[in-house]
Amino acid sequence: MNYKLKSDIEIWQACKQDDVNAYNELFDRYAKILYRQAVSYVKSETAAETLVMSLLLQIWENRNNSDLGIGKNVRAYLMLSMRNQIIDYIQNHISGFKVIDYSEENIKIESNRTDYRVNEVGMENFYKWLYS
Repeated sequence: MNYKLKSDIEIWQACKQDDVNAYNELFDRYAKILYRQAVSYVKSETAAETLVMSLLLQIWENRNNSDLGIGKNVRAYLMLSMRNQIIDYIQNHISGFKVIDYSEENIKIESNRTDYRVNEVGMENFYKWLYS
């Protein structure tokens, strides 16, 4: 079957039926896009390739798992999944990067303090950068 003219969701449904050709088309459509997304953040071609291959292999291996959650938008699922892998990579591989839990249960902060506002603005800028 020629998958070039099929929609992403049709290709995904064929993948769920163990159609390797459908998976190859999904790979061809998204590997470069996901790679560009990854390399723009991790700044390493090797790491970006590894992230992409890991994600696409994971998709194939879990294709029959109903909890995968792809739904009707394959592209959105892949892009979000890659973003999550990038965040995990940054947390685990970039020295000095720490996730700080600012939840009220773990820390008491006076919201009118200057250092709190500076930190809050810094986090907002970080998330804007991360999700742009």
